[in-house]
Amino acid sequence: NTKIAIQEEKISQLTIKLKELEKFTPLAPVEVKPLVGRVLGVWPEPLALDTANERKAIANTGLEYGALEQENATGMGIIEQLGQREYKIMEIGAKGGAAGIKLHDGIAPPEWWTRLAKQHNIDLFVVLANESSKPGVENVAHALDNAGAKAVVSVDSAISDSDAIRFATMLYRRLSRGIPLSKAVEYARLVITDAGADTIKLRERL
Repeated sequence: NTKIAIQEEKISQLTIKLKELEKFTPLAPVEVKPLVGRVLGVWPEPLALDTANERKAIANTGLEYGALEQENATGMGIIEQLGQREYKIMEIGAKGGAAGIKLHDGIAPPEWWTRLAKQHNIDLFVVLANESSKPGVENVAHALDNAGAKAVVSVDSAISDSDAIRFATMLYRRLSRGIPLSKAVEYARLVITDAGADTIKLRERL
């Protein structure tokens, strides 16, 4: 009888605790929103490596990746492609400098990118062009930022084609898993093969 009484007392105490817990509204789980959508890659120069595996890796993140390469990577080509479909990200892998970015049909200066950003609702510009954010001069990254772009990843000095592709692939993998952009950029910097990781900069409107 004593054991039964003790067990009943424990059950009674547990019941009281459960009722007290029910008074509190449970915390809602933090919603992680992975990035979904399309990526438009612009690669005017012939690449010294096969990008098939990199594209497959990007596709596996849940992002749809399409590219304008070589003779298709022109100012008109970009405008036509953006007019046909909606893209969340534009990725630019090209030679760059203070004068702008070298597309297949010539240099696209910062003011051209300003007009482009104002006319299209792109969430993220990944500008893997050398000197696209070179300090001390008006550059493409500044132009995109001043045009109201939500976020711009750019390069202060130089980056190789292979590092650019590895960086972009890791960046999209992280974003597709719901990692915030700033953290995703930090992760992606880790795949750069040398100290050049510090050349990659992020401008983001919070």
